[in-house]
Amino acid sequence: MNKLTRFPLLAALAALLVGCGGGGGAGGGGTPGPSEATVALFATDNMNDAYDHVWVTLYGVDVVNRAGRVTNAFRDDAGRTVDLKSLRDASGNRFLFLANARLTAGEYASARVSLSRNLSIVRTGSTVAESRVFAASANDPTNAALSLVTVGFSTPINLGGGNRSLTLDFDLSRWNDDGATVTPVVVSGPPVSGDGRRHEAEDYHGQVSGLTGTTPNFRFDLVRGAMSTPVVTDANTRVYNGNGTPNAQLSVGVRVEVRGVFSAADQALRASTIKIGDASGSGEDRHHVKGAPTAINAAAGTFDMTVHEVEGFLPGTTTIHVATNERTVFFSHGCVRMTADEFYGALATASFVEVEGVYDAASQTLTAVKAKLEDSDDHQGGGGGGGDDRFVEVKGGASAIDPSAGTFTIAIVEYEGFIPSGSTIAVQTNSATRFRDKRNVLTRDAFFAALPTARRVKVEGTVQGGTMIAKSAKLED
Repeated sequence: MNKLTRFPLLAALAALLVGCGGGGGAGGGGTPGPSEATVALFATDNMNDAYDHVWVTLYGVDVVNRAGRVTNAFRDDAGRTVDLKSLRDASGNRFLFLANARLTAGEYASARVSLSRNLSIVRTGSTVAESRVFAASANDPTNAALSLVTVGFSTPINLGGGNRSLTLDFDLSRWNDDGATVTPVVVSGPPVSGDGRRHEAEDYHGQVSGLTGTTPNFRFDLVRGAMSTPVVTDANTRVYNGNGTPNAQLSVGVRVEVRGVFSAADQALRASTIKIGDASGSGEDRHHVKGAPTAINAAAGTFDMTVHEVEGFLPGTTTIHVATNERTVFFSHGCVRMTADEFYGALATASFVEVEGVYDAASQTLTAVKAKLEDSDDHQGGGGGGGDDRFVEVKGGASAIDPSAGTFTIAIVEYEGFIPSGSTIAVQTNSATRFRDKRNVLTRDAFFAALPTARRVKVEGTVQGGTMIAKSAKLED
């Protein structure tokens, strides 16, 4: 029987008492009462180079006070697939925000983490995942499919006032692995980092509740089951309809997928993208993969992915084959719908791609219903090279045309990748703007000469202070 190399998972509870008001119960939204604490739950890892990937599925975290009362701090009935190795880089631990919870203020003596009994590991340099199960000694007595790992705190944690943090260290240096089963040991660990740059981007599912604000600065609660997580948006947030139709709108009750990172300043998720009309893992898009594209075959409509993130399953290999077809909806990095030809043309230089669909374990193939260009460093709000795949889009009739200033106004008919602040938007062209009609490249003068009689114009670019800075402008019939 061999000892695993040191491989801690740190599940960090950063507790902050806020304000006063009504309400109670674990996982609730709103403002806690004076005897309650709002708790942000994180996960992180501190592993060496023995493994390239370790995939586990988290279902919940409970905390237990000194009187033995158990309170749920995180619950995901669908399971949250986490590659623990991804939660550490050359600079140290990365932190994955899981949920906000509400705890009655007081002293807490222990925590319990609920996981699937099944986990997968990929040894350094290998491409094949090895299956493991947690040992029977960790079985959840109420659910044979789950393991329940308990840690007692050497000193009870008082969440009754000010900032508090709690870390749970899954110390694999003390875990036993016999090649089939793993016996886990959990101890109390060091506090979560306060550096926001150490927070990992992730996808979060739920329904919109309590929507306030105006574009681009919205705030709402993302509700899933008993959990409620605050979300904020800004001018960098991309919003789009998952079915590829234009004119996305946030509204109370709509199902969404939010990708973002936890913001300590906002005590909320700061969203980088919001997909509206999310099936939340219950339909054709129940399996998600994000990774670097390889072996691109545009003619066949296929490519491979070196796996970075997965959701909804444990992959059997580090490379997954992706098949697209006539039903696949393609999106740019800016969340604008693309044709298959446009997508495959941009895929060759894309650092990452996100795919949703149905994964077949036997063939290690995911049949995509959605494919979207991504950045590898989206936890920092994007980055990487340029290209039209990064811009939002608006279409409509032009007015207030000023050729000398290179400006005009669009009466919006369609928009993609963002939510406009009104029914019109000002457009500013410059020396870098490309002009064309449906058939030809145009000079700037020719474009502005034809613009007054054009039925519609399509502009791609960035929105800055309510004005669209045009990267391209195209006359349409």
